[in-house]
Amino acid sequence: RDLTPDLVIEAVFEDLTVKQAVYAEIEELYQGRPVLATNTSGLPLEALAARLRFPERFLAMHFFMPADFFPMIEVVRGERTEDAALALAVAAVKKAHREPIVLQRAVNGYLINRLQHSILHEAYHLLESGIATADMIDGVAKHLLGPRMCITGLLEQKDLAGLEMHA
Repeated sequence: RDLTPDLVIEAVFEDLTVKQAVYAEIEELYQGRPVLATNTSGLPLEALAARLRFPERFLAMHFFMPADFFPMIEVVRGERTEDAALALAVAAVKKAHREPIVLQRAVNGYLINRLQHSILHEAYHLLESGIATADMIDGVAKHLLGPRMCITGLLEQKDLAGLEMHA
């Protein structure tokens, strides 16, 4: 009986050399049969894939911490990821009762971290300018911004307020 998994998710610490060494071991052991996914969003997907023997079976599956709480997982296609590998990863996310956020190409930070960091840049500016304290910024994020986005999201809220005005 073949005990080869359909999917292997790597989640070692953020070091390109260490991750590539883990990938080499996985590829040697399984000869490209399972889809290999990385949980990183901080290292370039193509740099991670550079030494792979089976890059068509490689992609990212980025979980948010705490992973058992957040319902979405980013599934990110690499330049050479085959459709079947992407479909298998998406199916695995759905089987785990999570919602896949499918990105058809990698961008540093993927979707969620890029949005989060753009907000953080403004928070740092407001703090450094003396306009708001750290407690004020965190309070607004927790009690107003977070719940507001849960109800309408970023773009839907602008649509409700009037796109012409925001344009």
